[in-house]
Amino acid sequence: MMAKKNIEEQIIKAAATIFVKKGMDGARMQEIAAEAGINQALLHYYFRSKEKLFDAVFSEIINNFLKSVFSSISEKDNFKEFLYDFIVSYSQNITEHAELTKFILWEFQRGGKLMIKSLREAQLNGDSAPDFIIRKIEQAKKEGVIRPIDAQNFLLTLLSTVLYPFIARPIFENIFQIPDMTDAAFIDKRNQEVFDLLWSGIKQN
Repeated sequence: MMAKKNIEEQIIKAAATIFVKKGMDGARMQEIAAEAGINQALLHYYFRSKEKLFDAVFSEIINNFLKSVFSSISEKDNFKEFLYDFIVSYSQNITEHAELTKFILWEFQRGGKLMIKSLREAQLNGDSAPDFIIRKIEQAKKEGVIRPIDAQNFLLTLLSTVLYPFIARPIFENIFQIPDMTDAAFIDKRNQEVFDLLWSGIKQN
């Protein structure tokens, strides 16, 4: 008999597949059970409602993403190199977690409670990438490497500038006739341009 943990992992993986295809509103528990290779009664035993299952799937995806981002953050003391490395690793992680952008949009529509919970848990565990980056910004300001900018506002600009094109990818690819915004050459070029734009705005003259 399959262990409880393995069944839960199987369900979450199957649910993620269905949610990505149909969204939370369009997904049906029967479809998820079929994708997981179990009966619907067993699915309801583990997850009483579609909402609870969505919460579990989102938490799994966002926690894995945050861990991946944090583990790939450069420890370089040189802030200019650190900033470039972060932009590259952040966009790479978004590309590798293609389902993430859809789940983020759905979560925003629901008020973002799960996102807030995940970020707060990361803070308590000392794994908060935003807090780490803010400390790096403050240190660079103190050393006179960058202008006395507001660290939180810069972080918001940094995160949203990298993330937004992936969220709006279907629109941008159509309007600007970009064949594939996840193409490595396109991402490399955009990473460099994002870095150049941000660095030119904060570097100390």
